[in-house]
Amino acid sequence: MRRRLGRLLLGVGAAVAVLGVAGVGESRSGGPGILAVLVVAGAAWLAWGFVQRRRPIVASGWAPAIAVAYRPSSPPPPASPAAVSLALARVELRELVTSPAFGVGVGLSGLALYLFGVEWVGDYGGNLPNAFELAPILAHPLAGMVVLAAFRARTRGQRDGVEELLSTCPAPPTTRTAGHLLTAWAPGLVAVAYLLLLMLLVERGSPVTFGPVGARQAAAIAGAGLLVVGATALGIALARWAPWTLVPVVAVVAIGFLSTDLATRGTRTTEPLRQLSTWLGDPTIDVRLTAQHWLAHHLWILALTAVVALLSLLRDRRSPLLLGAAAVAVVAAVAAGTLATRPIDASDARRIAAMVGDLEGQPCLDVRGLRICTFATDRALADALADATRPVAAAAPPGVLTAWSLHQTADTDWDHLDPEVRSLLGGPPSADGVIPAEVSGHPLALEGARLWTGLAAAGVLDDWQPGTTLGLRGQARGVIALWLATRGADADTQKALTTVGSSRSPAGDEARPWPDSCQAGVTPVQWAVTDVVAARLLLQVPETEVRSVLAADWAHWTDPDTSTDDLLAALHRGPVGTHGMTPSGSRC
Repeated sequence: MRRRLGRLLLGVGAAVAVLGVAGVGESRSGGPGILAVLVVAGAAWLAWGFVQRRRPIVASGWAPAIAVAYRPSSPPPPASPAAVSLALARVELRELVTSPAFGVGVGLSGLALYLFGVEWVGDYGGNLPNAFELAPILAHPLAGMVVLAAFRARTRGQRDGVEELLSTCPAPPTTRTAGHLLTAWAPGLVAVAYLLLLMLLVERGSPVTFGPVGARQAAAIAGAGLLVVGATALGIALARWAPWTLVPVVAVVAIGFLSTDLATRGTRTTEPLRQLSTWLGDPTIDVRLTAQHWLAHHLWILALTAVVALLSLLRDRRSPLLLGAAAVAVVAAVAAGTLATRPIDASDARRIAAMVGDLEGQPCLDVRGLRICTFATDRALADALADATRPVAAAAPPGVLTAWSLHQTADTDWDHLDPEVRSLLGGPPSADGVIPAEVSGHPLALEGARLWTGLAAAGVLDDWQPGTTLGLRGQARGVIALWLATRGADADTQKALTTVGSSRSPAGDEARPWPDSCQAGVTPVQWAVTDVVAARLLLQVPETEVRSVLAADWAHWTDPDTSTDDLLAALHRGPVGTHGMTPSGSRC
């Protein structure tokens, strides 16, 4: 037992060490880090197989043993193949879950648990349906290592040179293969438990959580467990049909590239070919505005798992029962794939069209004239947006925001909706009076909502066109919008909103004072650097004084022709001139 646990812990430690050296934890993209992990893992796998093949079975050779006469008191009871397979499964299960490859998978999962459940937990924006349906991708590192572990377990006899000895045992190869297949439940259970723990961390660690979790989300987690079960079957099938050391590495890499290609086809989450991937690509819209045939997708994965499991058994036995079962599994896979890739149902199209097009039908909160409208199930999100924007609206003169509203679906990309939904809507909903903010519970998205509200109150959005960047260089209204956005915010947020060149993004491409474009969208405006400096100077003036000056002639101060230095002079501050320009920002 100590030896087995040592192998497992060795694998866990190796995964953490390699990822630490590769720097995966320092970058969310993880591109170079992931490549380094694949290269190092592949080299280690080949080296381990090379060493194992050259180790003697017995270090000092065979030694004669004293002959022992054994006479059983009664003949052993006959054992059925199923009973033998179950007995073998108990032994092979211990070998599988304590193997170094499985340990690496556990180590990768543990690191992902920390990164996505603790370090980057806010990136989900509190959207629980999105988090549940994206989580299965994080089970893929475990699945890949399970393929390697299962392959090594089933090729142990060949690798150690004892296949001839094993062939003399009463259990035929098919029974032994079945014993290995019966170990698949354990890695699958580990995957489900790991993702459930991750979702618990997301729910507990996100500042705001919203959205219902139902059968579709529960099936996504269960489907990840099924995927790992299929990985076990795949490793065993490869071991029976192509028992060479490099084969499982090539298979894992090839399937990874194939799944990635399928998951990124087209622009829509419900793109037909995407449904054949083993994971859901990061949706650019709320998953509730999509209608994948999720049940058919999981049946597709189940059918593929059955196909590879039966394929492993057919290597040594081609009975009519196994051949018939394999034919049924193939037919089921074709049927499930066809059902998964069909167009969305008409009822789903009508439901989504109502969610996107009926902006007036969404329940709304009134925040000093600004309406905040979300889905009925997302009241926690509406409350968070209200808390963020209420101080901004309160600092502006009464009535300046009555023509504006924040809607949960206002930032939905029209091209990412299904054609069946677009045909029902006829065209994008009117954007008049709708602030196109990224509506999310992420802290940076809430900062963005503050800025959008400040821009709307200062009249900037009256001159802005969607998809453009409006220049506010040297205009007092741009400074006023920044100052409004800082109302009610803590000191760190105030500093971030009135600083040029600071970045809280590891990639270093975040345009300040506008927050990260992945959370707040692309900045719609640009300020002069001196405008941002002026906004910082306004923080030194008592709020009551600033509000009094602005309220006395709001139309003048928000006129594009009124300069930043004019505003500073009215508040008894020296001029800053007009120099530089803040970054225009880029898409996430």
